[in-house]
Amino acid sequence: MFRALLTLKTNHVKTFCSTFLVLFILSFMHTAEAQVIRYVKPTGLMSFNYQGPHSWQNNQSYRGLQEAIMASSPGDEIWVAQGVYKSLTDSALQYGNPDPRMRVFVLKEGVKIYGGFPGLPGQEGNFSLRDPSTYMSVLSADINGDDPDPWPGHPNYQVWDPPLNDNAYAIVINQGMLTGNTVLDGFWLRGANRYNAPSGVRTGAINLRSFASPLIERCVFYNNYNLYNGGAITTYASSPKIEKCVFKHNVGSGAAISATANSLLEVNACAINTNFGGDVGGAISLYQGAKMNLTNSIFYHNHSTFGNSLFINGSHTTILTAQNCIWWGNSYFDPNTNTIQYSQASGRLFYITGSTPGSGIAKIANSVLFNNGPVYSGPSPNPSTDGNFYVDQGHTLEIYNSNVQYGFPRSGGGIITADPKFANPPSNFNVLSGSPLVNPNMPQVFFALPYDFNGNLRDSNPDLGAYEYDPVLSASELSQISPASLFPNPATSHLKVESPRDYDRYEIFDLMGRRIVDAIFPLHGINLPELRTGTYLLRLHPTGSNQVESYKFQVM
Repeated sequence: MFRALLTLKTNHVKTFCSTFLVLFILSFMHTAEAQVIRYVKPTGLMSFNYQGPHSWQNNQSYRGLQEAIMASSPGDEIWVAQGVYKSLTDSALQYGNPDPRMRVFVLKEGVKIYGGFPGLPGQEGNFSLRDPSTYMSVLSADINGDDPDPWPGHPNYQVWDPPLNDNAYAIVINQGMLTGNTVLDGFWLRGANRYNAPSGVRTGAINLRSFASPLIERCVFYNNYNLYNGGAITTYASSPKIEKCVFKHNVGSGAAISATANSLLEVNACAINTNFGGDVGGAISLYQGAKMNLTNSIFYHNHSTFGNSLFINGSHTTILTAQNCIWWGNSYFDPNTNTIQYSQASGRLFYITGSTPGSGIAKIANSVLFNNGPVYSGPSPNPSTDGNFYVDQGHTLEIYNSNVQYGFPRSGGGIITADPKFANPPSNFNVLSGSPLVNPNMPQVFFALPYDFNGNLRDSNPDLGAYEYDPVLSASELSQISPASLFPNPATSHLKVESPRDYDRYEIFDLMGRRIVDAIFPLHGINLPELRTGTYLLRLHPTGSNQVESYKFQVM
């Protein structure tokens, strides 16, 4: 699936799934001169004190990512080949904690770490070969290699059963100040689980403390669990820049991102979907003076009991400022029945509160808030028309120049309520001709954003939402469905699906019509059961559609 999502076709992206491709497109030239390029691959042999030549040769490549980090100095780059990397082996020599769940990758100031390389000898120095979607560099917390795929934590969120509770508590941390010269780019981070973590232990896929401000770019966070903080990213007094990342199937109080203690985050062009916030924060939670500038990002099918997409709890002034974003199909999680209620707005899309009056603030502009549940009776001052929001007395929600399904009569202005005419949400958030989002004569309020989610240039009358409409994409083009591709075909143990669509489930049948597999569609391809040589039928269930796609494939 993701391989298709990461293939840009001219300036057009025909489905929302294919918008993930921009998260990995190398649409920039890599011109920085590194002091040293250090190569890492799973079969490498060199330890951190290696002083010889560096290459993709096994005996000249580091055997662990953490060892390469330990050996690096500011200005160095680390190029990581495809494969799975675990903190159990990579950090044991430096940190040596007897509890393998405590071992982590530790970022170092000024060191740039890039994933997604083929890792073949003779390719040294060629940055253009990098493709994180095809050559997946996975940072995994699955110490024992026994996680099921998909984890049983989605969609029923029962995540504290073996073998899940033996995973590492966190995957990446810092041990000191980091500036924007520190980079983590092009990785898949999965499996962090805070179950039974000792007090004070850092949890979440990435946990940043004490003035850490790295650039986190083109990363995919999935299957990370941390009900008490951010499932994917947790920050404390830190200010990372997060660009072009995907957050999917994470659990946490702020399932994608949780920020506290005066953190200041810049988040741009991220896709945040199908995450679970437990009690609060289906996507983002901000606490204790944290501030976030959020732009060109898309939220759908996130859910929690309070704050389906955003939870703010301010003691000091805690602010979200968001512009040119889309919130669609986020929903209420009923803790009494353990079910997702897409038809209810009880959890509210935004839930803003705080122990200090006036400390919880959200300001939204040039955005789309649609299909997030029906209108309901909300708090004063507008009890019958407040739509999908809960704002405690004294706190603030302002919405300007935006498409809000049920209107917004509080502070703000420039609100329209018309159908945005998305092509086929959530698979496709491009808009059809005649959409009210196109050239609305509403200036951008907070930020001058010259580019949209896909990196396309916005015109002088910028559109609402994350995308700038491209008139070349006609309605007929948007409605066309191209078939998926399967590879390798014939297959042995693994099958990848290349498609412009997202899928919820897949089934495998033999030619006698007997169903062999019925499972949730995985992010990184299908692991085949032991099958006899022959022909089989794969049935794919696209997200948000009743259609079923069928494809034949061979097994050798």
